[in-house]
Amino acid sequence: MTPIDLTAPRVRLDAVDIRRVPMLGIAVGIAVAATTLSIIERDGATPWLTGVMVGVMWIAVGLAVVSVMPFANALVLREDGFRVRVMGVLGGFVPWSKVASVEAGEGWAGATVAVHLVEGADIGLIPGLPRDPTLGIHTFTDSYGLAPEELAQAMERRRRAAAHP
Repeated sequence: MTPIDLTAPRVRLDAVDIRRVPMLGIAVGIAVAATTLSIIERDGATPWLTGVMVGVMWIAVGLAVVSVMPFANALVLREDGFRVRVMGVLGGFVPWSKVASVEAGEGWAGATVAVHLVEGADIGLIPGLPRDPTLGIHTFTDSYGLAPEELAQAMERRRRAAAHP
C-alpha cells in the first residue's frame, strides 16, 4: 500500500470498510432464491408480478455491489473542508467553518471519527456522516485506510489551519 501524504492540499481516501460486504451476500442470496422460485413456480395469473419482484431483487444486488466498491465510497480532505461520498453519487461537503472539532471516538459500530459541529451549524443529511445515536454527534460510517486517531488528527490539523490561515 502506498503511503498517503496527508499534508497535500487535496487528499482522497477510498473506503476500506467491509461492514457492507454481508449486505452483498444477503442481496445475492435473495435474488438467486427469487429467480429460482420464479422458474419453479409458474403461476399463470401473475407472471408479470413475479418478474417485477425478481427484477427488484437484482436491482438490489446492483446497489449492494456499488455500495461495497472502494472507489464509490470515499473521503476527500480539502483545505476548505471535506467531502464524503457514498455509492458514487450520495454524500455531501462540510466546510471547516462548520466544524468545532474532530476526534476519534467509539460509536455504535466501533472505533470511528467523530465530527463535532459548531453550535447552530446545519450540514443537513449527509449519507456516510450520520448523527450517531450513541454519541449524539456526526460520525463516519466507513473507515478510510487510516486508524481513527490518525484520520482525526489529520482532519483536526486541516480544520485549525483553515481557522487560522
